[in-house]
Amino acid sequence: MVTTDIKKAIESSGGDYHPDSISLPQELSSKIQSCGTLIVLKGLHKDLSRTFSSLRKRLARRFSIIGSEYNFSVKINDESISVQDRDYFNSLEFIWEFGKENTKYSDVITPATKKFSLDNLITIGEEKYFIKGWIGSVKESGKLQDGEDNLNKISIIVRGKLAQEDILEEFREGGLYTKFLIGEIEADFLDDDALSDISTSSRQKLREDDERYMKLKDLVHRALKTIQKDRAELKEAKGKEEALKIDPIKRWYNQLKNDSKRRAEKLFGKIS
Repeated sequence: MVTTDIKKAIESSGGDYHPDSISLPQELSSKIQSCGTLIVLKGLHKDLSRTFSSLRKRLARRFSIIGSEYNFSVKINDESISVQDRDYFNSLEFIWEFGKENTKYSDVITPATKKFSLDNLITIGEEKYFIKGWIGSVKESGKLQDGEDNLNKISIIVRGKLAQEDILEEFREGGLYTKFLIGEIEADFLDDDALSDISTSSRQKLREDDERYMKLKDLVHRALKTIQKDRAELKEAKGKEEALKIDPIKRWYNQLKNDSKRRAEKLFGKIS
């Protein structure tokens, strides 16, 4: 496509622009079997040999429809990218999945990661919609800082594409627990041809005044409250278990009365 030719077409009465066909070298044309888009970058001055692992992670985190079940693949040097390349599932201490039947990430989380389910039903008028996805919690907030990438986000995916980078920033939650969260929500109901476009003009966010977004935000808020409660209880139980392995602490704890024991358990949870 040639910019000057496009401008001439716009200025002409017809306004139609027809790009000239170009012939591809054999080594490139063979990469497109029938249809598709091929982007070729030439004359790059940066050494890319050390960026492949980073590129794999970034691409894996960008697409939610990678895999045979979607018939969609992304390859680097003929090697397919998978969900495992996101490189954060092994850091999750707990994971909450939307819907009881959601087992999509069971194969990529570690056996030690504890799993829970969240409500995934959204009702608008008489219509019922079900979202998918997950929210995970890491043990150390530093696990969510990957070089220049901040992973402390809950992204919204619509029909396999990133619709909004982060909905977590919309909430001003008390407590530090949100600093340990990462997640991904698949909300295809937000894309409905019969309704107005929900994306902002920048295509980077969703319209906050749209009822569909407000309903989704309400559901996420309830999910965060559930996670806050669950996580506090889980940390207390885990902290208590670890603390009582130390004999002096165990003897001290056993001599406490009920109220003092509860305060001690909360302390164990904060330390763990």
